Amino acid sequence: DIHKRGETIQHTNVYTPAAMAHTAHNDPEMVKERYDSEKVVNEKVRLLASKIRESKHFVTFTGAGISTSAGIPDFRGPQGKWTLEAQGKRCKMGKPVIKCCPTKTHMGLVELQRRGILKYLISQNCDGIHRRSGIPSHSISELHGNSNMEECEKCGQQYFRDFSCHRIKRSRDHFTGRYCSHKDCNGRLLEYTIDFGQNLPERPLEKAIENSKKADVHVVFGSSLTVSPACEMPLISKKKGAFFAICNLQKTPLTEEADLHIFAKTDVVMEKLMKELEHPIPKWTLNRHLKISLSPLRATSGRSEEAARTCGVTIEGVDPEQRSVVVGLVRDSDMHASIVSQQAQKPTACKLCKEGEDANYSPGVCRSTIIIPKESSDAKSSSSRGEQKIRLTGKVHFFSHYNEPSLALNVALPLPTGQLPRVAEYHLRFYPMEGKWVVAGVTSTRNGCIMRPSTMRPIIVSRRSNDEQSSPRHTPFPCAWGRAIALKVVQEKIAGRGGDAAPLHSRHGEKKSRHADSKRRHHHHHYPGNDQQRAGILIAGSSVRSQGRPNIAFLTVDKANGTASVGAKTIHKAGNRWGHSLIPLPARGKQRARALMFGGWDSRSQFNELLEISLLNAAGKPQQKQAGEEARPKLRIDVEKVNTSGKTPSHRSCHSMTRVAKGKFLVFGGSACGGGPYRFFNDVHLLEEEGGDVFSSSS
Repeated sequence: DIHKRGETIQHTNVYTPAAMAHTAHNDPEMVKERYDSEKVVNEKVRLLASKIRESKHFVTFTGAGISTSAGIPDFRGPQGKWTLEAQGKRCKMGKPVIKCCPTKTHMGLVELQRRGILKYLISQNCDGIHRRSGIPSHSISELHGNSNMEECEKCGQQYFRDFSCHRIKRSRDHFTGRYCSHKDCNGRLLEYTIDFGQNLPERPLEKAIENSKKADVHVVFGSSLTVSPACEMPLISKKKGAFFAICNLQKTPLTEEADLHIFAKTDVVMEKLMKELEHPIPKWTLNRHLKISLSPLRATSGRSEEAARTCGVTIEGVDPEQRSVVVGLVRDSDMHASIVSQQAQKPTACKLCKEGEDANYSPGVCRSTIIIPKESSDAKSSSSRGEQKIRLTGKVHFFSHYNEPSLALNVALPLPTGQLPRVAEYHLRFYPMEGKWVVAGVTSTRNGCIMRPSTMRPIIVSRRSNDEQSSPRHTPFPCAWGRAIALKVVQEKIAGRGGDAAPLHSRHGEKKSRHADSKRRHHHHHYPGNDQQRAGILIAGSSVRSQGRPNIAFLTVDKANGTASVGAKTIHKAGNRWGHSLIPLPARGKQRARALMFGGWDSRSQFNELLEISLLNAAGKPQQKQAGEEARPKLRIDVEKVNTSGKTPSHRSCHSMTRVAKGKFLVFGGSACGGGPYRFFNDVHLLEEEGGDVFSSSS
């Protein structure tokens, strides 16, 4: 059983030096640090970068060597903790581990993980820096534990603290003196690190083995690879045929097994590696997720009048990847509460009482009780009470390991009326160099539903105007169940007032040289960047109340100012429809862009005709743009019915159409209502372009 073989590591504050010194290297050659020349390092890094580029499942294994530049000594180096203690010397400790910042190696791994290059990280370190650097909990196995975590020995609930968790006694008992605050548990909390001879945590070890088997590239950073069974992870990958590389200043027991060993500092290798991969090493920012929850009003049965007017406030951290983990981030808070509503002109102050430390007290979590004034709680209807909000103002104080200042908060949460709490969650970023907090996002929860604003930054795509004739940038027509697809207008060889341009000829009827042709193409009569600037969106559809309005529009995207303008519009002769399908087609002949439309309905009847929508050059002078921009030819939209052979799909709407090969499309499903009950389809039809304006159809 891999859980019970070999040794594992112990947190450094427990055993006497003599108990750990025996793990130091006895062979001076294993202690000696080696340095490759810069030329050799560059060659090895280029080889490693090429393997990572080709990899499909890249896994890394990290040890204490990646944290030495952060001020944390390693264990078996020349100045390592166990090496010095084996010599009867005392290791000089720098600043506390909880105050150490991530190194370039840490942040390089974070960037590779964010880009999807690094699939999984396995670590022997229990300093918690990987988690603070930004590696999500689902992407890492901390095989030797984490000194910032506690785990309930009874229910398994985990607590992530913003401070180091120590045992109350120097023994093999990991009890920290705190108890589980989970409901009806009250189990002892144990420090989440591993002693020599103890089993590794089961789930992290299983995930480490699983990803090691999948790995095609496995790289070790800063580990002596002497502590088993953790050090066996790279060998699992090697036996499966993976490329195995080591970056460590000392030789390891697995150096002979490795395909590559780089004798250089991990930060130096990471800088060169990221440069080869053309990715930056990001600056470290401290990410915190702060949750403020307002618990429901307590029941009135068997309670005093004041107790019936109370609700609880909890300020705590949260792990967005593992929401079951209790995160203790808050040292203290100075908050004030008041009731605000639309009816009341001034807020009504509430009494806020902090809860004391009891058996279920969880450090890093602030809990308070709000007593609502009697006049504010007399609202009989739940609708009236639902309009009331509790406003919390004040400051939240952190442990300030990185000199984080207090955070000023001003949040209003609706008064809970049911059994579910009201929650506001803040994604905070702290920039150590600037010494300031930035709110990166806010999420709220109401009635159990998470309302998270979109992380996308939308641009203005149209501007509403009452005068559509004078404004080229107006809002598109009303459209229900319509379709919108991206179209790319092909670049014109020579822009003209309509149709295709004739080939270039000289005065004597001979074709001009390639040089003259190229020069003419870049003259002012050619409109550069048409293939980029004329990218746009084709919208087709209508609604019940849009009779007589446009139902097809082409919006050209202007990248310069982030807006879109309507290039052309028309009213189709067959009338308005919605619930149709729309798919782009390659342009041909005089067409600048082309699309295919099928089906739809207009609340009275369904359609099963195929329509070809074409974008063509419109006659007239080119469209003048703003100052400093080239004029572009106007476009017009043409809609024609396409001839079909074979069995055409029946009349339907709300179906799907997708391209499966060049000139081949599948139509699936849909519904129809011909004056009676709805009919639903699960048939599949193949539409194939035969050439010209003919499509063949088969079911």
